[in-house]
Amino acid sequence: MLHKYWRNFPWYIQFLQFLLLVAVMASFISFIIGPMIVNKMNVSFDDIKTLSANSSTNAIAGGMVLQFFSALGIFLTPALLFAYFTHPRPLHYLGIRKPANLLHLFVPACIMI
Repeated sequence: MLHKYWRNFPWYIQFLQFLLLVAVMASFISFIIGPMIVNKMNVSFDDIKTLSANSSTNAIAGGMVLQFFSALGIFLTPALLFAYFTHPRPLHYLGIRKPANLLHLFVPACIMI
């Protein structure tokens, strides 16, 4: 199955492959990255589960780092991997092209901040 691009398969097989990518990445985040972050930040999962305004700064920072890697691993990485496996030119497949002006990179960054 990995010897040809996934676009050669029917849509339902591609959809199943994408769902499997999401499941694998979510499992990776849950079982490997999550405990690593908790250990590095010196907090427990209970501290992160019960975040409030009175939580320690370590717990809040650990929750934010865990949220960042969770979003990255569950939303961005599967989409990029799927594009890579589906098309010989993944950036073209995703419709990403070089901006004409560097201001086009600066404005979204300012909006996000």
